Amino acid sequence: PPPHSRLHPKFHLQDVALILGGAIVSIDIASPP
Repeated sequence: PPPHSRLHPKFHLQDVALILGGAIVSIDIASPP
C-alpha cells in the first residue's frame, strides 16, 4: 500500500467503508424488490 495510507489510517478506513457501502448498494439493487 502507498505510504500515505500508513500515515492516515482514517483515510484508509473511510476508503474501505466507501467500497463496502458501494458493494451493499450493488447487492441491494441486484436483489429483487
